Amino acid sequence: HLVLDVAGEQIGHAVVAETAERGLIPNAAAMGVRMHERLLEIQKGSRVMGDIRGKGLLMAIEIVSDRDTKAIFPAQTMAIPRIVALGMERGLLLYSRRTANGLYGEWLMVAPPLIVDAQQIDTIAGLIGETLQAFEAEL
Repeated sequence: HLVLDVAGEQIGHAVVAETAERGLIPNAAAMGVRMHERLLEIQKGSRVMGDIRGKGLLMAIEIVSDRDTKAIFPAQTMAIPRIVALGMERGLLLYSRRTANGLYGEWLMVAPPLIVDAQQIDTIAGLIGETLQAFEAEL
């Protein structure tokens, strides 16, 4: 048991040291701002993007059938599974959330790694935009 405690302590120390040395927390804050800005740009031209929520590099994009009223797609539309499939076709893996099987809304989760850089943020946001455009074209 003592060996595991020592190993766990060493691993924890290594994680904290790596996080501090690489500036991952400030990077997450800066890249989160950049991602939010990019998503807001995409939202302007999107019919299906509702709210964008989150902090740092953890964000959620609400998917709606009507941006003005924030009406959700009927659960049987299966909007999120289709958007996820369209993202995968473009090399984008999206984490999604269908609240109560879509009854109370559908969300795309955006959570890139803490080491993400500005160019990667722009690529991810671009792929999200392309994916949503493809979905809207199918509607």
